[in-house]
Amino acid sequence: MAEELHVSIATEQLRETARDIAVKVSALKAVFEDMDMAVKRTEGYWIGEAAEAHREAYRRMSPEREAILAYLFGQADDLAAIAGIWEGKEEEVKGLAQSLPGDVIV
Repeated sequence: MAEELHVSIATEQLRETARDIAVKVSALKAVFEDMDMAVKRTEGYWIGEAAEAHREAYRRMSPEREAILAYLFGQADDLAAIAGIWEGKEEEVKGLAQSLPGDVIV
């Protein structure tokens, strides 16, 4: 016996969540950019091996940080894309349902 599955997605909620994620990740990126500038400014007053070690350790984290930010931005893009695909398929299914003859018994 076939089981019936019903999935309901609020596409506007997906889009809103995608926007929220993008805004929050943008804010996080701005914080990291501020940190970058703060670390760069230390070159003017903090010298020596410890200073260079600190700046180098911070620089080494940059590729991972950028990858994480790109991933998070990608999540927002994916949610928006899912909403668009879902809406398109809903319209397609509605069109197919309307084209079915009315005298069919299921």
